[in-house]
Amino acid sequence: MATASQVHYQYFTVRSYDVDFQRRLRPDVLCSFFQEVASEHALKLGVGYQQLEEQKLFWVLSRLLLQIKELPKWHEEIKIETWAKGTDRLFALRDFVVSNAQGEELVQATSYWLMLDAQSHRPVRPDHFFTRLKHEQHAIDALIEKLESKKEKLSHTEIAKYTDLDHNQHVNNIRYVSWILDSFPLDFFSQHALKSLQINFQSELKEGETVEIYKQKTEEQDYLISGYRKGEQQACFNGRLRWE
Repeated sequence: MATASQVHYQYFTVRSYDVDFQRRLRPDVLCSFFQEVASEHALKLGVGYQQLEEQKLFWVLSRLLLQIKELPKWHEEIKIETWAKGTDRLFALRDFVVSNAQGEELVQATSYWLMLDAQSHRPVRPDHFFTRLKHEQHAIDALIEKLESKKEKLSHTEIAKYTDLDHNQHVNNIRYVSWILDSFPLDFFSQHALKSLQINFQSELKEGETVEIYKQKTEEQDYLISGYRKGEQQACFNGRLRWE
């Protein structure tokens, strides 16, 4: 049985500016909800942003995987639960479950986080922080694999601007999700339902940098999306989406 400190939850009401033209919660907005509950829980556990800042450390999201049964609707109240489930080498692991008012699970997610040294930006092993926090439960009992990237078909370009940046003056990880979704035309969303979204964050982007986003169809309903800083061959992020 989990203690109150092991599992954290918050309620959200899906608002008009959270939904798309189908009146469903946009996946990028859902990811922002995940970021909020993760931040609040980390603070309660003593490993929040301000607490790590005092030790010259900070968190970055490295990988995220969502499995979607159904996206919540406009006006719907949802509950998001999250917990830390230990470590895997340099990664701290965190899971999420989204449920509706009837208790039905709509979305499951798992994520990998890195703890970095603020000066060197090198990873710090998080084991001693997370041994006591491990909760033996899986929203998704699977590893998030490394995604390959290819420069095949250019979808579009983005320039990192003020509204893309977080408090560290880097592009917020939520914007990467938005850019990935924007690589599909509107009528595609009318004809397909997103069932799985994975994103691997490779490197930081700063204001004014241009990102070229490439889209590759890997299977009948699967797509690989990669973002490259203009003029570079190493991807800043890779995403994989599966539709039905």
